[in-house]
Amino acid sequence: MPHHPKKTATNALKNASPRAEKKKHVSPEPASIASPSVVTTNYQEIHQNEVEALRSIYGDDFEEVHLRPSAWHQSSEVSFKLHLRASSNPDVHLDLLVSLPTTYPKTCPNITAQNLEDLRRGAQSRVRDILRNKPKTLLGSEMIYELGVSIQDVLEDAAEAQAHDQDLPSLEEERIVQEAAATERAERAREEELRAQQAATAKEERELQQLLQNTIRERNTKARRRKSRTSGLETNGDTDGVLNLPGAITFDPPLVISDADEGPLLFRAVFGKTLLQSAHGVSTFVVRPALPANRPCAPLLVLKELSINEKKADALAFREQMRSSEDKLEGLKKLRHQNLVEFIGFKILRPLDPTKHSTWTVFALVEYANKGPLSELLDMVGTVAVEMLRSWTIQLLEALEYYHRNGFVHGDIHCGRVLLFRNATGATIVKLLSSIEGALPDSAGSKRPLTTSKSPFWLPPELTHESASPTMKTDVWDLGIVFLQMSFGRDVLQRYTSANALMNSLDLSPSLQDLLQEFFRPNPKRRPTAFQLQPSEFFRVDSPLLMRSSASNSMSLQRRPRLESISGGGLHSFSRYNQDFDEAGRLGKGGFGEVVKARNKLDGRFYAVKKISNKSATALKDTLSEIMLLSRLNHPYVVRYYTAWLEEDYDQQNEEAISFTDENSFASTHSPDFDYSTTGGLDFISSSGYPNIEFANDSDEDERGTVSTREKGETPETYGTESGTGKELSRVRSGSQGRPVLTTLYIQMEYCERHTLRDLIKNGLYDDVDRSWRLFRQILDGLTHIHGHGIIHRDLKPDNIFIDAANNPRIGDFGLATSGQFTTAVRSSAAADFEGNLTRSLGTTYYVAPEMKSGFSGHYNEKVDMYSMGVIFFEMCHSLPTSMERDQTLRAIRERHHNLPATFQYSEKAVQGKIIESLVCHNPADRPSASELLHSGQIPLQVEEETFRRAIMHLLSDPNSPDYKKILSAIFSQSPKKFEDIAWDMDSRKAPAANELLVRGLVRERLTSIFRRHGAVETTRQMLFPKSQHYKSGAVRLLDASGNALQLPFDLTLPNARAIPRQDSSLEKTFTFGTVYRESPHGGEPKTHKEVDFDIVSRNTLDLALKEAEVIKVLDEIIEEFPPLRASSMCFLVNHSDLLQLILEFCRITPSQIPLVKEVISRLNVGKWPMQKIRSELRSPAIGVASTSLDDLARFDFSGMISVYIRYPTC
Repeated sequence: MPHHPKKTATNALKNASPRAEKKKHVSPEPASIASPSVVTTNYQEIHQNEVEALRSIYGDDFEEVHLRPSAWHQSSEVSFKLHLRASSNPDVHLDLLVSLPTTYPKTCPNITAQNLEDLRRGAQSRVRDILRNKPKTLLGSEMIYELGVSIQDVLEDAAEAQAHDQDLPSLEEERIVQEAAATERAERAREEELRAQQAATAKEERELQQLLQNTIRERNTKARRRKSRTSGLETNGDTDGVLNLPGAITFDPPLVISDADEGPLLFRAVFGKTLLQSAHGVSTFVVRPALPANRPCAPLLVLKELSINEKKADALAFREQMRSSEDKLEGLKKLRHQNLVEFIGFKILRPLDPTKHSTWTVFALVEYANKGPLSELLDMVGTVAVEMLRSWTIQLLEALEYYHRNGFVHGDIHCGRVLLFRNATGATIVKLLSSIEGALPDSAGSKRPLTTSKSPFWLPPELTHESASPTMKTDVWDLGIVFLQMSFGRDVLQRYTSANALMNSLDLSPSLQDLLQEFFRPNPKRRPTAFQLQPSEFFRVDSPLLMRSSASNSMSLQRRPRLESISGGGLHSFSRYNQDFDEAGRLGKGGFGEVVKARNKLDGRFYAVKKISNKSATALKDTLSEIMLLSRLNHPYVVRYYTAWLEEDYDQQNEEAISFTDENSFASTHSPDFDYSTTGGLDFISSSGYPNIEFANDSDEDERGTVSTREKGETPETYGTESGTGKELSRVRSGSQGRPVLTTLYIQMEYCERHTLRDLIKNGLYDDVDRSWRLFRQILDGLTHIHGHGIIHRDLKPDNIFIDAANNPRIGDFGLATSGQFTTAVRSSAAADFEGNLTRSLGTTYYVAPEMKSGFSGHYNEKVDMYSMGVIFFEMCHSLPTSMERDQTLRAIRERHHNLPATFQYSEKAVQGKIIESLVCHNPADRPSASELLHSGQIPLQVEEETFRRAIMHLLSDPNSPDYKKILSAIFSQSPKKFEDIAWDMDSRKAPAANELLVRGLVRERLTSIFRRHGAVETTRQMLFPKSQHYKSGAVRLLDASGNALQLPFDLTLPNARAIPRQDSSLEKTFTFGTVYRESPHGGEPKTHKEVDFDIVSRNTLDLALKEAEVIKVLDEIIEEFPPLRASSMCFLVNHSDLLQLILEFCRITPSQIPLVKEVISRLNVGKWPMQKIRSELRSPAIGVASTSLDDLARFDFSGMISVYIRYPTC
């Protein structure tokens, strides 16, 4: 920084630029005529000279700043920065950023003072004043140095003042500065508050718009759904042409199919029939549904056309059979399973001439199999791979189990009924086609032909008689044949004379041998169900079909192959249990295993793990069957099952199993693990959902190394023979193939602490009435869930009902050493074993239903658990202080004729006594089910989380309740929502135009003139009145602040009927103009309609005909009064209620359907309601009239002279 005197420095700067001064004064031309290039050159030289001078003066305090060129590539402005500081104190400094415009020095330079805030306020003010005013006085000459010197003087003064502390502002200056700062802060605060308000308003507007859009979207969705309801579907113009095509088939009600991309597709007809095959009166076509032109390409469907000859001998009986068949088809239509071909819909077409006995036609529509039937695949490739065989068979077993569980028997399972589908993931799955033919009377294919090309030994033994009918066990046999055809080729039925011949001819693997023996058990009662076949060993291991295909492993086929790679060579097998769990102690033990408390190393939680040892495949299979049932349970009052796995223990294969009695089986109560075999395992018995599950006492020969499929009591001749030779259908396996491997099944379940219902009973639960009711209701809720899955607990007692930390019950311990479900066939052989099991369990006998201990004939069902609940509930309500008293009392109430203790005779426990009496009844049919008892109203309602809704309904139904008005007050005290206010008016009708109002006035005047001509007087009707039961739907119902249910007028007739008792008796004829209301289908303002009523009140029956005739005369005058009505074709329809009732009864309309049917047919031929639309409405799911009944009803849709139809009846 130079330190020259100020004037000398100024002169030096002027002397340093003589060229610039010369150019400035020498130029003879005026600026107005100077060329632009010359002016630009002069300014650039001036800028350059001044910059060079400043650089030489300031040295290092001069810094050149480069700016980016302009967008038009013009020369950029000269920019630089001067670092100015006081010579006496370098800390007092600032920077000047200078930018010289193109016309500088004729224009002021752009100067910015940087770091100005480091100076005191007085110095800042002086610097700003210099930069704002002084450049204007120096225009026309170079000024940067002058400005720098002036600012330098300010810096020097500031440094000197700082040194002498003379730069302190005055009080006035401080006040002014503070007020300015406060004003600035207040302004900023106001701006921020304004911005916040604007943001909040914008957010509110966005939320309002979003809520409004959601409301509109919801209303539009409801409107679309309502418009697309099958009950109101009408054929639109896009499909009219299709419906008129030859061969198009229409359906009522409209059908729905699912499309992966477009969602549900609704249609009424199919077209484009392409014949696939035709045989035995059954024709199969490929069709497409008729969709509107704007919908995507219609998927392919399969249409089956079946012809049924009506029996001439008994036409009425045949029609009843057709009605029954229609019910069966409706049931098949409701079945939905991933491995069942979807049955979309059907149509029954009766003969055109009902007076003649001819052929009925049934159309059935199913989904199209994009990979064809299994029979075609087997014809091309012969057999399927073993992995695919296992997967497809399991899929078919699951489909058949679902089919049977819903009460249907297929009766015609073969390869042609198994269809292949390629799903969205690219995998091929199989689906079983429902037996539509079997649901029809004497239709083609509905009866199994006894004459086939295969050996008669391939037929199920139970169908060898002509009068025999297929059963669920027949379906299992047929599925076994399909399994063999997938395994060994479709011609297996021709190559082998029977299943016995095939098993004796081929060297099958042991697991496959066992599976085939189960499929083809001759005795249908001992043949397993589709569910019982699912845990078969063949589906769980990777063994081959034939032994010779894996000779190297033939000695170890009885072992589980998944562990062979790590179990040989003296190495210990890998244990998932040891790897994932830390055992914390034993909870209980039994003859077939133990239950331990174990902590999972990953999540740190404790679980109850059951370890069940199995040396026989039968015991393992039975255990796995019940685990499959257990895995379906998921309820808050049932102990939860998590997972199960198998491990093999080669080190302990010679150790004996642990023995136990039920006295020490506490831990088993922790586990919802179940077995139904007499060899042990878990006991979670299924009966109600699987009514034909049957269990036998399996032979123990497999544990000795020999397995025989011969059953107890059967001779080789009764088991199955080949061509009458008496050869036994049995295979003996040598025990020398390998030592038996001990298999341990691990079942991971929820861990419950050692706190049971028994503990609560001992601690005086009978004194806490409210708690006992709550626990009883929760246990019933859990039992309803268990029974709903077709499972029977069979060992229900207080020790098996756990109490969790929230004091809620958890049903567990479904038994470890009890046998399975009993049937008449196996009752005698199993009763003794069951009785023995009871004697080993102290106290269990008190809770066992009588039918399980006696020779009860037939199946028992879930009512055995309800008997146990009766005894349990008795203990929950009555004190039994000593063991002797408990034994005597419980044995007494188990008697057929007994009396409950006097405690249950008082009013406090009279309801409990009534429930106990109904549950301990010896006749199972008289016991209520868990669901019936829950909904009987006998169990008091308590306000809890799971019953909150019911509690609210209960409070609203009792206006005298103290909480009733509180609930209503809470409802009406809600603040109105702005978006609802806006949405309310969106559907409002536009105000009528002036000409429409004029027409209304003229119509009213004409009608009033006609009514007065007949002596009628105009009256008014109530606009709001209590809700009426005469209207089922559509009426606008309201609730006032007092909780009264009100409604707006649905018509003007009911308000008049309510007013008649109060009006003058001399007033017979009245008329009124009013408004009626209809509920909006998607919310919002109710829909309104104008209505006019003309009423005549009759007080005796003598002049009814005269007054009815006067009403008709009024209508005739109205028609004549208005030209548009006069030009229309009008007729009067007079109904007869008795005739209508007889017609509906003749058409087999059920009593529950009659009121709905009457309401619908009242619209017939009124407006756009032809018979076809009436039929669609009656076929809708809301009414569900059978199509055969509608066919009969359509025969009465005729018009003409009464004399003609009386003389020539058509019905």
